[in-house]
Amino acid sequence: MKIKNFSAFPSFPLGVLILSASLLGACVHHVRVSGSFPAPVGDRLPLVVGLYFSPEFKNYAPVEVLYQRSNWKIDLGTASEQMFEQVFYNLSNRIVVLKDKPDGNEPPEGVDLIVIPTFTDFGLLDPSATPLEFFSLSFKYKIDVFAPDGNLVADWTINAYGKAPSYALNAKNSVKEALMFALRDAAASLTLDFPRQPGVIRYINKAGANSVAQTQQEENSD
Repeated sequence: MKIKNFSAFPSFPLGVLILSASLLGACVHHVRVSGSFPAPVGDRLPLVVGLYFSPEFKNYAPVEVLYQRSNWKIDLGTASEQMFEQVFYNLSNRIVVLKDKPDGNEPPEGVDLIVIPTFTDFGLLDPSATPLEFFSLSFKYKIDVFAPDGNLVADWTINAYGKAPSYALNAKNSVKEALMFALRDAAASLTLDFPRQPGVIRYINKAGANSVAQTQQEENSD
């Protein structure tokens, strides 16, 4: 009978084995949210806005491993799609959700500007990591705005932050509430920031009566 040589197998530090076991035993909470977001104050911009959400953006669902042996998977991409659509529906003359990524060589028809958001950061903290009894959640969007010919019109970053008290019997509701506050924070920033971007202002002034939105409005009024 042959005896296996166990020394040929790699050895792992005890701490690594304990960490692996704790992660395997951790509970994974999957958080999804939907809701309403603030509408802008004032007149709509004379623009038809194209929105493009990449597969990576739409499927963005980061997993955060917290100290209390619970893992949180946040379905942020789907909620963010809804938020961007609602904000630009209220902010512009009309929106068009683009199925394919815009290419300057084949400009999409029927839009004045194209908005492409991406995620650049995400974080979630539970009460065990802070002196306060709150769940806090933050993330960042990178916003790129292009003309139909592919030229960059504007780009900036939006920081979103939300927090909610820790509910003794339902931590999941705490995280959902923090996420909704963060999304509304992002929606408010997007509503205020987009019309103030110098590149967007210059584009509107340059397009004038030749914008897609103005042309369509004149055609509908005839």
